[in-house]
Amino acid sequence: HQYEYPLDLAMEAQFTLSEMYHQRNELEKRRYWLKKIVHSYDSNESKGLTDDRMRYLAAMSSNVFAEEDFVSFTEIKLSLPLKKSLKKKKVALKRVLASYEKTAKYGVAEFTTSATYHIAQIYNQFSKDLFSSDRPKNLNELALEQYDILLEEQAYPFEEQAIEVHEINAQRSWNGIYDKWVIDSFNQLKTLYPSRYDKEETKVMFSDHIL
Repeated sequence: HQYEYPLDLAMEAQFTLSEMYHQRNELEKRRYWLKKIVHSYDSNESKGLTDDRMRYLAAMSSNVFAEEDFVSFTEIKLSLPLKKSLKKKKVALKRVLASYEKTAKYGVAEFTTSATYHIAQIYNQFSKDLFSSDRPKNLNELALEQYDILLEEQAYPFEEQAIEVHEINAQRSWNGIYDKWVIDSFNQLKTLYPSRYDKEETKVMFSDHIL
């Protein structure tokens, strides 16, 4: 609590405490030290006092908070009245996107690819949640059909955003980054964009005979 410097030792101590509380399932105390790690890095980066290890600890800590926001986002269902639940969902959407964007800015590959994957999944989930949301009662067949069309128009742009973000992750493979999250993005693209990403390789047969 009292000794913030030397920074490398202070952040290692913060990390050790966060791990200790994690093992003891004292999650609030763990969060406290994870926040200290993020603050220690962010407040000292511009001073030139940080290194790659500190950046890794900050990204790891930031990712924990992003994962928590992701769970909170997915747990919110779009129920009637839709206007009320949609407002709550959008607040959670902005919060989780900001959390993962912060994590990605640290530039640590394993957390950047994870953040990119989850951002894409957030857009995809929001699209699905919109289209599967509770329908107003007492709609006749025509009104229900029109309502479904309106929902689809609202949901589709989010699915397109999901594809674009997954493609950003997939393209990292061109630079030699091919971890779990890049692979998962490729797998998601097979479902979201099958005409491009779910094709079997064409096998070309060669003959040994010269005609």
